[in-house]
Amino acid sequence: MGQVIHFRELHQARRRRSERANLEQCVELLEWNLKRSLDRYFTSPPEEKSLRATQIRKLSEILEYALRLL
Repeated sequence: MGQVIHFRELHQARRRRSERANLEQCVELLEWNLKRSLDRYFTSPPEEKSLRATQIRKLSEILEYALRLL
C-alpha cells in the first residue's frame, strides 16, 4: 500500500529546525558581543562608560528576548 506524505507538515518541521538553528547562532553572537562589550567597558575611559553601559543593557535585553524564543 502507498503512504501519504504530508508535504506541508514536512516543510513546516524543516522550517522550524532551520529557524531554531539560526536563533541559536544568533544567541551565540549576542553572547560574544556582550562579553566583548563588558571587556571594553572595563578598559574604557570614564567619559565612555555611560555609552558602553547603554550598549551592554541593550545587548542584554536583546539576548534575553532571543533566549525566551528558544
